[in-house]
Amino acid sequence: MAQQRLPYVIHSWTGLIFGWLLFAVCLTGTLVVYKFPLKALDNPSIVSAPADDRIGPDGALSAFRQDYPAMQPKVVAFPSDSYSIHQYTVVAERSDGSSHRYWIDPQTGEVRAELESEFADFVLRLHANLFLGKPGRWLVGLLGIVMLMSAITGLWFHWHRLRRDLFNFRLGAHARKAWGDLHKVFGVWAFPFHIIIALTGAWLGIESLIGIRASDSSPIEIVGAGPGNPRPIAEIVAKAVALRPDFTPTHVNMTAYGNAGATIRVQGDLPGHRFVQRGQTMLVFDADSAAHLQTVDRAEQGLGRRLLAMVRPLHYGYFWALWGELLYFLLGIASTLLVMSGMLIWADREKRKVRRHRGEAATGMERANAAVMGGLLLALAAFAALNAVARAIGSANFTFSGSLDLLAAKPLAGELVMFLLVWTAGGALLARIDPLAAWRLTVAATGAVLLALPVIGAVGAGSPATYFTRGVGEAAGYALACFALALIGAATARRLALPLATKDSRQCVPNT
Repeated sequence: MAQQRLPYVIHSWTGLIFGWLLFAVCLTGTLVVYKFPLKALDNPSIVSAPADDRIGPDGALSAFRQDYPAMQPKVVAFPSDSYSIHQYTVVAERSDGSSHRYWIDPQTGEVRAELESEFADFVLRLHANLFLGKPGRWLVGLLGIVMLMSAITGLWFHWHRLRRDLFNFRLGAHARKAWGDLHKVFGVWAFPFHIIIALTGAWLGIESLIGIRASDSSPIEIVGAGPGNPRPIAEIVAKAVALRPDFTPTHVNMTAYGNAGATIRVQGDLPGHRFVQRGQTMLVFDADSAAHLQTVDRAEQGLGRRLLAMVRPLHYGYFWALWGELLYFLLGIASTLLVMSGMLIWADREKRKVRRHRGEAATGMERANAAVMGGLLLALAAFAALNAVARAIGSANFTFSGSLDLLAAKPLAGELVMFLLVWTAGGALLARIDPLAAWRLTVAATGAVLLALPVIGAVGAGSPATYFTRGVGEAAGYALACFALALIGAATARRLALPLATKDSRQCVPNT
């Protein structure tokens, strides 16, 4: 026991100090797995149906330059790439040096400077930097290190009874046993996932601090020889495919486009490169002559560059289309429940310590758990519902425009202020009532919203058939995910919340 004391203390206190932040990051990270399908759903007038490409990349660039002649285009992404939500996108540099993304319809060439809704990016900001800008990103990187320490010490502490913990799942027992078994089973069975997410999340959080980014381009700078009369993009893309028939282009990256020495990097993916960051294989051409200058393959640049290229695929799960995302979604739920169960176990332990002095009254830790974690669930559910209703009625008043950085000098987005107020008010409400009732209310309200979201979308589209045939099936997968989450929430409430009210919970049980 003396050898296990230190890992137990580290595991317990890292979880207690950082548990609520880890819960927020794990919960939103689970949702971010489906960021791009959510973006397609949130912008129904852009993604109304599978669209044929009638303009090509040169037509998209021409439409953009006609509307914004003073801006310097840098990137043209193709609608076949899910990151573009079935649109051409152009990233261009403004006069002040900042970059902005524009969306171009592949059928009509209509250019949009903004999306109808950035709800998916709103959730991503909460996951990636907690609305605190660059310092928040570093904090999330620190949380990755904390998660790594907690996972390793937790496994160390339970190592001597690992065989029992793998299959001990007493959900029908009283609260502490039920939550304890859930905590140990998810912690052990999903241990490799927790380690991968912790390591990659830590790197993504601190990469800007140490100056080595996983997404850095090739360090070799190549200059073209032409005077500034670029060849058509489609021609250069066709040449790239001819050179590498197994190459799938996703976008082109242009340096000094339209000026002397311009180059075009055709970026995309190669088969067998699942664990290489999306679009990181590139063929570099002289923009004027279309002469091939270089091929950059991350898999051939040494171990260090290959490991950097693996960070994002391993963190977000897009190394395996559909099934990888589904696996990461389910494992993300496991991580979220792991953190949540740890906080509830600690609260139950504190309650047993003070029970003889305060009777059966709820402790401050129990109420705080319900306020912070339950309040976040209610706030996210409320905003998802508001966003869905705004899209259904065609309102442009719920766009998340404005700064999403609490530390920035720019005016904050009204939606961010509203979100924080809803989280605070919902948490205050949950803290005032019995914790069991608070969790029942949270699960019931969140489940009802999840079941209503696809219905709201279908009603707004005019018919279910119109809604569920948009894009490439995002709506159908979204509806199934909502239904699955509602079922998981109902099962959790049924098997884990109800025992909290039983007299059996007064029994003394060993520490987990």
